[in-house]
Amino acid sequence: MMHIRYSKSDQRPCCVQAVASEAQCTFFSLSPSQATSKYEGDGAKAICSLFAQARLHSPAVIFLDKVDALFGQRCHDEENGASRQVKTQLLLQMQSASQQPGRVMVLAAANRPFDLDPALRRRFQKVLPPALL
Repeated sequence: MMHIRYSKSDQRPCCVQAVASEAQCTFFSLSPSQATSKYEGDGAKAICSLFAQARLHSPAVIFLDKVDALFGQRCHDEENGASRQVKTQLLLQMQSASQQPGRVMVLAAANRPFDLDPALRRRFQKVLPPALL
């Protein structure tokens, strides 16, 4: 699993899709708007479904765009149940993906990587600054 920080947000998906294509992997993408819903539980279901599809079509690359907007540090006072469910489901699915190396690779892009939840940051093996891209 790798975290990518890139200066232009419109170029991030293209960059990751090129990586997936070059590695002959199926490409999946998840944006904050796809992981949130007005109905509690729908965001967690979307993440679970995404990882299930990625496992089915492995090898696969899952790209989490603007991950900092959705998976910021957990604050029990300011967070609702749906947000906690989404974060928990992502952490569980990433843990599961890391236990089966070579099947599903998770790449993420963040504008503010230091605002990410520490539990999520630990799940990524590498962090690439923009200068290396």
